[in-house]
Amino acid sequence: MNDEFQLKGEFYLPSNKDSKVFGTLNYSESQGTYLDLFGSFNNSEDEEEIIWGELENGKIVTLYNSFIVHKKYGSTDLDKYYCNFIFLYVFFNSKKDIQFNKVSVCYSHLDEWLNIRAFKIEPIPKVKYGYRIEYILPSTIEYQVGKLNIAFSFSANGPSRNFVQKEAKISQTAYVVFKTGKKRQFDKISDDINHFSNFLSLATQRPIYYKELIGYLNIGKKNNLQKCKILLKKTSRKEEKQILPPNMLLPYKRIEDRFQSFISNWYRNKKKLETTLIPHMSVYRDITLYESDKFLNLTRALEAFHRDFIHKNSINKTRYIESIRSLSYSYNWLLKIKSIPAFSTKMLKYRNDLTHSNPLQTELMKKYLSLFNISEKLKIINTCLIFHEMGISRKELKNLLEDTGLYVHLKHNLK
Repeated sequence: MNDEFQLKGEFYLPSNKDSKVFGTLNYSESQGTYLDLFGSFNNSEDEEEIIWGELENGKIVTLYNSFIVHKKYGSTDLDKYYCNFIFLYVFFNSKKDIQFNKVSVCYSHLDEWLNIRAFKIEPIPKVKYGYRIEYILPSTIEYQVGKLNIAFSFSANGPSRNFVQKEAKISQTAYVVFKTGKKRQFDKISDDINHFSNFLSLATQRPIYYKELIGYLNIGKKNNLQKCKILLKKTSRKEEKQILPPNMLLPYKRIEDRFQSFISNWYRNKKKLETTLIPHMSVYRDITLYESDKFLNLTRALEAFHRDFIHKNSINKTRYIESIRSLSYSYNWLLKIKSIPAFSTKMLKYRNDLTHSNPLQTELMKKYLSLFNISEKLKIINTCLIFHEMGISRKELKNLLEDTGLYVHLKHNLK
């Protein structure tokens, strides 16, 4: 699903279709999108909401949310734009016009998290080396969340057929499809897509990014959906090797029978969870964070959760104690917090020292291992608090922590 390219074309603004500027459009997953113009749009704006392009390969594109990063004056103007989004195969007139009936997303680690087995492989009896392989594309699994339909759908490639047949290959890919009865603006759909990404990060305890993003919109006749590929900058962190469900915290199979209830709660609380998830998710996504920043973000997440879900008016030390104690049955066998008040006091001291630039901060920063250990515990505490609020019982949280291979390093430390 690597879409990196460099293509020449003509680019112009929807408001000035007669003034086309030659340029080169460059896209890579790690760097994002840059548009190098051999000229200028001749306006005073440094930002452009919409830029249209007609590429040398015959495709049309809409560049959305672009701004100038370099300007060169001389005999020929040379403008360079950074573009946050590329919409392939379609023109949109404005931000308001960017609407879709449905969007299909391939997330990293989605196939492993779902673990839907569609292959049946059996040895042929009394044959030295023979196998029967049967494959049936899995049916779509749908969940209705208010007006939003969330579905797990599957596509397959193969089997490969060659003149000299030395191998046969069928590969399956899972997608999450977000669909509503009427078109919705892309920004609103993006909120739903990101919210599911946050859930996958908590379930796998790893960063999640988009491997493929495709929008569909009605053009002309009803149900005549046109495909629109959406490209954006991806995380700079390389994707991990395949991870197995036993090394996740909450694989799909563990809650398959009540996923409807869980995902409904997840989206019902989307707005309320924002102030908790924004700092917590940064710990997975931003590889540039110092250990002190990870710790601070995790404490902010814990404070926000307590304020929004447990008790609005409270001091931080009380927030820590109440939050940790509320689910201590689930994880204290693993974390071995001997005294929750003492642990909370230590957290509060570290938080205050790092937040208010205490003169002893330099010494504190040297306590890398201590901050790392507290942060590891906070990740577990925060995740359990959120999952419990979404409907996972204390006993089941304990079982999930016992069964996963994620925290082997912590379990070994207990011996």
